[in-house]
Amino acid sequence: MKWKLEDLKHEVIRLLGGAGFPPEHYLIKTGDDYVAVFFDKKEAVDYFRLDFDSSELANECIFEYRKDGKRHGAYIRTW
Repeated sequence: MKWKLEDLKHEVIRLLGGAGFPPEHYLIKTGDDYVAVFFDKKEAVDYFRLDFDSSELANECIFEYRKDGKRHGAYIRTW
């Protein structure tokens, strides 16, 4: 299933809440085909990755880690 960007963003936010991340601990940005979640620490991306890998998104999306300046990003894109 190809996710619509707004649906993907909503699902990522739901997943973040389920993982225990309050909204003030991350920043979300969207691009043409991805949702990026930025954290202050790489450990937060690693922790979020565990929840992502056990979700339905893991079967339908690609997860990439990228460092962007001082922030650590989890990029989730559809394929």
